Amino acid sequence: MLALVALACQGQVVGPNPSGVSSPGAAGGGSLEPNGALPADGIRDVSTRCEPKAQASAEFAPLARLTRREYVRTLRDLLGVDFPLANLQPDGIVGLFFANVATAVSETQVDEYRLAAEQVAEAASLDPAALTGCAPDTGETCARSFIESFGRRAFRRPLSSEEQQAYLAIYRVGSARDGFRGGVRLVVTGFLESPWFLYRVEQAPRSASGPVKLGAFELAARLSYLITGSTPDVALLDTASAGGLDTDGGVSAQADRLLASPAAASALSAFHQEWLKVSALADIEKDATLFPEWNDQLKGAIAAETEHFVGYVLGQGDGRFATLLTAPFSVIDPVLAPLYGVSAPGGVGRVEFAPGERSGLLTQPAFLAVKAHDRQTSPVRRGIGLLQSLACISLPPPPPTVMANEPKITADATTRQRFAAHSNNPTCAGCHAKIDPAGFVFESYDAIGRYRASENGAAIDTQVTLVNVADDVNGAYPNVRALLEHLAQSQTVGDCYATQWFRYALKRDPVSRDACSLKRMLGAFDASQGGIRDLVRAVASADAFRYGVKEAE
Repeated sequence: MLALVALACQGQVVGPNPSGVSSPGAAGGGSLEPNGALPADGIRDVSTRCEPKAQASAEFAPLARLTRREYVRTLRDLLGVDFPLANLQPDGIVGLFFANVATAVSETQVDEYRLAAEQVAEAASLDPAALTGCAPDTGETCARSFIESFGRRAFRRPLSSEEQQAYLAIYRVGSARDGFRGGVRLVVTGFLESPWFLYRVEQAPRSASGPVKLGAFELAARLSYLITGSTPDVALLDTASAGGLDTDGGVSAQADRLLASPAAASALSAFHQEWLKVSALADIEKDATLFPEWNDQLKGAIAAETEHFVGYVLGQGDGRFATLLTAPFSVIDPVLAPLYGVSAPGGVGRVEFAPGERSGLLTQPAFLAVKAHDRQTSPVRRGIGLLQSLACISLPPPPPTVMANEPKITADATTRQRFAAHSNNPTCAGCHAKIDPAGFVFESYDAIGRYRASENGAAIDTQVTLVNVADDVNGAYPNVRALLEHLAQSQTVGDCYATQWFRYALKRDPVSRDACSLKRMLGAFDASQGGIRDLVRAVASADAFRYGVKEAE
């Protein structure tokens, strides 16, 4: 079995190392570990070292089980059934992203999948004629057709003749007991319980070794889950079957088609939610006395803003990464308007903010509220969030002797004054000299992301100096907008963002043999002036995405 290797990354990513001393690499970035370091001149300077196509490919790895989000979207696209995300166990993590490549399935999860399959099949088969597309009175003729067509999408490849016969036998068992609907229901249940549905299976020929091109249907699955977050549609499977994914042009054409689909907006938003680690918003609680407006409706509106905003920038806007970091506007529904202090739009609509008040994704409530405590802001959480997501900084945990408690709220001090204890403690200062300034710059926003000009009667101080991050990031900034406008033009940040897409697409950390794929991705990103769709196309065209390396048996 082949899939992407789940490395013990422990949250480490390409970028300056925890000590703050930059290793050789892209824009001051570090080497790619653990499978060998990059050449000393770094990703961007790799030239003659780039071998022919497929020689710089990534490794195959263990099976990748569908994440909760992928599972739910796949069920919706296959059967039109909305299954509650909360009914499934949490996913594993690779870097910042959800990925089930190194997490075992417990007996509890097996039971959950079984119950989910039964519930979804029951709901989907209420109208068996609509589900199968043929008349129930045609019996096994209809069942055979349904098994072939539905199985192809559920397994993301054509069924073998043996599999078709096996599912026909399942249909006969169900129909003998409960008629046509019972047979169809049991067939759907069987498909949804199968490892071929729950896992994205990739297999290389037994005799193969070295670089191996993915099969057309395997590539179709990778492409679809990257861009739409779901199983391939019929058009993509037909293209794979006809050899349309065998060329660079064919892959690019399908990538463009999928990027233009409505499903892409939601899936691309999901990347940004995971990238900024704001997916946990539904579980975040705030002090009801201090923030009485915090409720499920507001949390839903905050979560929806990310999807609306990213979708707008990619669809109606310029589609550039810089806009995600610097836009002085957002796209919200009326529920969110009071928190922003703006007039409510009619339905979901674009709203403009006062000059200097907001700047893109990191000044939206999703990031600010998740990276805060229930009663106060958290410069540490916000600082770490910025450094990890935008600069690919990996920070060690606090020493075991340090009490990692937030300073207590006092009526006569600002958050910044309370957190000065970090700088005064030599044990803490090494890391917090880097972390805290990156968090203090967000102090204009309270624990739910509401803008504020003062705290405890004192004017908010947002002036910060970043140190030991990267040469083109370090420096003094008067406020968050100035910082984010600078970061939007930083090569370190752009390279980090592109590398995060690599990790998201392949569910693993990059390794040394990925250097050429990464270099081409960065080049495409640069050439498009930070175009996000262009970057996604470049990921889909990368050797690391289309090939794997299989060791000889």
